[in-house]
Amino acid sequence: MTKTIKILGISTSMSKKSRSRKFLNDLNLDKHKTIDYKQLDLIDKDYSSLSCSACESCADNEVCINKMNNIVLRAFHEADIIIIAAPIYYGSLTGKTKSLMECLYPFRDQQLKGKEVIVVVSSAKEGQEGIAVMELLPWCYKHRMLLVQIESIHDNTSQEELGGIVDRINQSILDYDIKKEIDIDFQNLNYLGKRVGIPIYYDVEKKKE
Repeated sequence: MTKTIKILGISTSMSKKSRSRKFLNDLNLDKHKTIDYKQLDLIDKDYSSLSCSACESCADNEVCINKMNNIVLRAFHEADIIIIAAPIYYGSLTGKTKSLMECLYPFRDQQLKGKEVIVVVSSAKEGQEGIAVMELLPWCYKHRMLLVQIESIHDNTSQEELGGIVDRINQSILDYDIKKEIDIDFQNLNYLGKRVGIPIYYDVEKKKE
């Protein structure tokens, strides 16, 4: 890596004992001389107002009427790589994570094109990330950001496995100049042992009288 890479780390958990926040902190990205690392933690009360009201006032100038939204927008715009550490509730991204995604609406005209996104999702049990991954895709595709890595941690993730995830994230950062996008096999996405795919159609059996 020959140039300074600007990285934005975001913790979206509202739990003070958050596993995903601890993992993000343990990455220690600010120790690298070639990395300009900034971290946002949405548990901070300053971000309690983070949301999109769909007022459309940003349509002409890309500026949101919500002051905290603009802080996040600026942080995204300045970053080369965004690392999102997010918990999973009921197999889905949390409301706070979705509020973060929605507040980027002023940048709907591809202002974030080419930025790389790494996601670390945290759940109590293994194999609950499928639906959350599918929720991330429209957001990344809309902004033309590159979803380059998805990692999943849970209660039984060993220290050795955590070390492997850290190594893979560091490698993604080292490979920043090599543009890539994760290849997702939807058949392998799951939630509690059930395969999660995109429904082409559905059929609801009529309730018997």
